[in-house]
Amino acid sequence: MAPERFRWIVFAAVGLIYFVAFPDDLQPALAPFRELLALTNAVSPWFYGLLLGSVIAWALVRCFGRRIVEK
Repeated sequence: MAPERFRWIVFAAVGLIYFVAFPDDLQPALAPFRELLALTNAVSPWFYGLLLGSVIAWALVRCFGRRIVEK
């Protein structure tokens, strides 16, 4: 595993453990995202699903996609 990927995995695991240990801190952390979503009521909820799906698909391809070997 590449050191860069390992650092991100450790960072995500520490964040997950923190919010499991202190669940009351999750609400204030998500407040900016809720305010942003509240401002965009005119946008279809399906657009957010499409956007989220695109980001997840990009991340999966980026992490687990086939490497192209240069000759």
